[in-house]
Amino acid sequence: QIPKTDQQLSPTVTKLTLQIQPPNTEDRPTTPFTFLPGQWVDFKPLLTPSPTSPSSSRPVPPKDAIGGYSITSTPSNLPLFELAIQKSRHPVAEWVALHAQPEDLVTVRVGGNFTYSSPSRSSSNRDNVNVMEQSQTKKKNLLFIAGGVGINPLFSMIRQWHEDFSNGKIARDSKAVLLYSGRSTKELLFLQELEQMAGLTPMNFRIMTSVTRQKPSTFKEMRNNSETIPGMKHISIREGRISSTMISSARKWIHQTKSCENVHANDSFTALSEESDDEVHFFDLAFVCGPPGMPEDMLNILLPTSEESELSFVKSENDVYFEKWW
Repeated sequence: QIPKTDQQLSPTVTKLTLQIQPPNTEDRPTTPFTFLPGQWVDFKPLLTPSPTSPSSSRPVPPKDAIGGYSITSTPSNLPLFELAIQKSRHPVAEWVALHAQPEDLVTVRVGGNFTYSSPSRSSSNRDNVNVMEQSQTKKKNLLFIAGGVGINPLFSMIRQWHEDFSNGKIARDSKAVLLYSGRSTKELLFLQELEQMAGLTPMNFRIMTSVTRQKPSTFKEMRNNSETIPGMKHISIREGRISSTMISSARKWIHQTKSCENVHANDSFTALSEESDDEVHFFDLAFVCGPPGMPEDMLNILLPTSEESELSFVKSENDVYFEKWW
């Protein structure tokens, strides 16, 4: 059920909050709804209206119309969970943007094996669900790379990572970096929430964004000689696509030992990019999600050919998880 009105995250993306309804056990046994951060749902509006939200006068998608959307919240928020749906001509996306109302009913089914799991949850079947397991004493340095609305599943993962860190479920010296690219700053989602998380854990979580289609004059005026997005202390920004230089800067921040609790995002990335370090460091895991071609491009940067193996950012292909859009 849709418990409240939706919210615009950007000019083209709508946030939709859903609430799981109690199962009707009198009809047949049902499995409780749950998910892992990173998973998506098949989403289908019900043609039968809620008693308090008649939809007879509103357009509804065709009976066979199903949309697939990534969950952006964490399991701890259940029975509420959130989706971020990009505007398109798809009948379900169009229904969400133009016609969905509170108390409308939908059906959902969870799917996907691009996942991050809380350390307290585990799975021995990695072929079915790619689960990252951690213990309190084992350090993990994570890299998240998002392009466009590819941030959606990664935002759920990052939220879970932050919950785990805040609750003491992972090592205190664990670190995570998000590299996030969009066409313009208006299209970058969840910045306030990301800024808040980085502010609460400045020594352990950082965000670097990039824009690919921002007008140069607008970009220069926006930055005003600052490396960060206006109003953001912990989110740096630059022009262009995500590159090996950005990933290298992120790796150097991950493996620094000096305290950075009171520095800005540009201090922790730009300054470090000028440091030299003869020791080879790797990200323990990398999660990548973006438009067609981006996961493959990022894999080629993270794990170059054997002739350039000294430039690798991860030890093996098994350390890179990515979601492809078909």
